[in-house]
Amino acid sequence: MAYQNSITLKVSVLLIVLLGAEARDFSIFVNKTVIIRNDISPHPTPLDLIVHCQSRDDDLGFHTIAFGGTYSFQFRPLLFPRYGHTLFFCSFTWKGNPYPHYLNVYNQTVDDCKVCSWKINTTGGCNDFKGYEECRKWEGDI
Repeated sequence: MAYQNSITLKVSVLLIVLLGAEARDFSIFVNKTVIIRNDISPHPTPLDLIVHCQSRDDDLGFHTIAFGGTYSFQFRPLLFPRYGHTLFFCSFTWKGNPYPHYLNVYNQTVDDCKVCSWKINTTGGCNDFKGYEECRKWEGDI
């Protein structure tokens, strides 16, 4: 009887290890990348974009992006979104419009992207997560 329990335990451990190795390929275990591009019109002169991104747990600090330049970061979303979900939001300011504008750049409940690329303009941000360009206005703006 003890011998049979030992075999069952070993097979169970082997199965768990194999499933764990396969699970690394599932999208919930893969790092996500957010790329933010400064696409604010350069008329009459190019403007730098000041970005401050954060989640509930991580503050990524302030970054300045020159016109046409990018800033990117990586993270791993929560494994069990039922008990909370990963949300990264950013504030954006630029010369001539110093009041912060906010945009959710990754929301685990709605964004299904491995690389989440944003083009930021004066009215909000545009992405092509779904294979077509979708633009969102600033959060809280009408």
